[in-house]
Parts: sequence; C-alpha cells; structure tokens
Amino acid sequence: MTLAQNETSSIVQRILETVADKEGVSVMDLEQPLYEVIDPEALAVLSHPKYASSNVRISFTYYGYEIDVDRTGGLRVQTKSGG
Repeated sequence: MTLAQNETSSIVQRILETVADKEGVSVMDLEQPLYEVIDPEALAVLSHPKYASSNVRISFTYYGYEIDVDRTGGLRVQTKSGG
C-alpha cells in the first residue's frame, strides 16, 4: 500500500505532532514552519504509481531531527547525528 495523495496532509500532521512531542511543545508552538524546510506537496511524490515497486523515501532535517518518510507512509523521526 502506498501513501495516497489525500494522505499527504496527514503525514505532514504526523511529522509536526511527532516533532512537537519530542520538543515538549504543541504543534502551534513550533517556531519554524515545515514548508521552510520541504515543500509538503513533495511528499505526494511518494504515492506516484511510478514508484509503486520501489523503496523510494524522502529524508530531510527539521528542527534538528532527521525525518524519513517512505512510500508506505512509514515515518521515522530521530535526533540528528552529531547535533
């Protein structure tokens, strides 16, 4: 199962909620908007049929965390190495 385009906003919300939880604040208290780091619509590429049989994933750094999202909607948020 791949990440559907209509689930893009939910993965963005999951990213924000996870980072806020790790920071001990509410999503509204995160000072840096996610869109300053990555275009949230770029996450929609994960659901493109072209990638259905691949292991494509998007990785980026936000708020000092390494964020990895895979085509199934899997999310990993961990403290950035060395930082």
